[in-house]
Amino acid sequence: MHLKTITLLSALAVLGLQQARAQVTAVNIGTGLPPSTLGTYTMTSFDPGPIAGESYYSHETAGNWDGGGTGEWNTWGQNYTGNVYVEYSPNSLTLTLSGSVEAVDFYEEPQQFANFYMTATDSSGATVTTLINGDYGSSGIGFYEDVAGGPYLTSITVSCTDPTGFAIGEFGINGGTVTGSLNSVPDTGSTLAILALGLCGLVGYSRFARAAAV
Repeated sequence: MHLKTITLLSALAVLGLQQARAQVTAVNIGTGLPPSTLGTYTMTSFDPGPIAGESYYSHETAGNWDGGGTGEWNTWGQNYTGNVYVEYSPNSLTLTLSGSVEAVDFYEEPQQFANFYMTATDSSGATVTTLINGDYGSSGIGFYEDVAGGPYLTSITVSCTDPTGFAIGEFGINGGTVTGSLNSVPDTGSTLAILALGLCGLVGYSRFARAAAV
């Protein structure tokens, strides 16, 4: 066997071993500040811009959320002053990650002032489910590749058991960019069961109701 052939086969074997061992880790950041690192990756703040299909985006300036004039999302945490992207429906949201994205994190919050489950799932199957109360601040999650240099993160799907919607924002990223689109996805029986339990145990009210009462 020629030396070039042996070298090529060896390189392919190493690449295949790296890809086989590469895994995605999902982490629950909670209500704390955005991490400066995720795994071994340095995180940089990132704003994806408008998300296709969103209801609207809200921006905080000088401690006040414009919220399209509704005054919503004032319970977002981490002293964040930036955009959050809102969907007023139970639709899921798919984030598309382009380029060499090694790690990404972001925060999320349900629309109602009550407990709801939010789930984010990477295309590899790594997932994190968080119980978040819309009255007590946004909660962060993140995903990162265990092996640097690829394969890279490609997409993350976010869903929420709040039937009135949710928001995401406060992104951090290592490499590449983030875009997104909202999808109308039929609900599953398990999600409906969780939602029924949550609605039976909690009486949530919307941010519109809260704003109107002020």
